[in-house]
Amino acid sequence: MQANYSVYQDIHAGERQSDEVEFCLFSADPNGPIYFYCSEFLVYWTHIVDAGNLSKALAKRRTVYPATLSQICRLGLIGYIQGIKQYWSASHLVDLRYCI
Repeated sequence: MQANYSVYQDIHAGERQSDEVEFCLFSADPNGPIYFYCSEFLVYWTHIVDAGNLSKALAKRRTVYPATLSQICRLGLIGYIQGIKQYWSASHLVDLRYCI
């Protein structure tokens, strides 16, 4: 199954040796909160301003679902998207493209 994640390259990405954090949901509820997930460290953040700060990271809890553009727009986070990350399966990265 293909999944597309919007991504944001936080200021701490280099410290984690990570490319970015992914905009995601932890449930299939389209009205649920958006989280910012680091797949390299298996941690997430609840606020975009904290994304990448490991002292504010929380352990991954459940299955991760990609947030859609409409969900991201609804919460006023569209300006943070810097690229798209595409997976073909749960762990196989197909493509990573930065918009800027």
